[in-house]
Amino acid sequence: MIRKRLVIVLALMATALMIMWAVSYHAFEFTGGLGIHDSGFFVYPRYRARLGEVPLFKDGDYLFKVRGLPPGPLDLVLQVPGSTATDRAALTSVTATVLVSVAGSDGSQLCSAGGGFSDPTNDSGWTLTSSAASASFWSSRCQHLPISRFNTYNVAVRVLGTHEGYPHRTVIPVLQGGGNELP
Repeated sequence: MIRKRLVIVLALMATALMIMWAVSYHAFEFTGGLGIHDSGFFVYPRYRARLGEVPLFKDGDYLFKVRGLPPGPLDLVLQVPGSTATDRAALTSVTATVLVSVAGSDGSQLCSAGGGFSDPTNDSGWTLTSSAASASFWSSRCQHLPISRFNTYNVAVRVLGTHEGYPHRTVIPVLQGGGNELP
């Protein structure tokens, strides 16, 4: 009798674990970008979905269509590959204007931000955050985006105001978030 109950309890627990795994987010669901990185449950941000490369040395329009993002809220940042806090002066002297919008496939606008990298005083511009290991720009207008893993999103990036001889730097739009943000 006890053995039968134990088997039933174990079967129920195994079924519950399989259901939890089946309904949770998996990084292999992400499509349309450069890739996604899952840093683990206890890391913030847990997920970093890299969308594509955008050159800052030539004017242009870039559209990234992504699906299977981790459930929100997510923040949009413009990661600067190969740059760190030691590059702060060079990064904030870039005079190009970068406009970004994130929209659902139904046309609903989630965020729109734009401006230069050198003037974070307007709330739609880009603010540099950097460390000894990385550098990226963020805007208050593209934070805490209500993302659903079942929807498709269009991320449009426009670069304006470049000139001949501009440094060959790129940015990578990244949607990041999830995980456990400890105090």
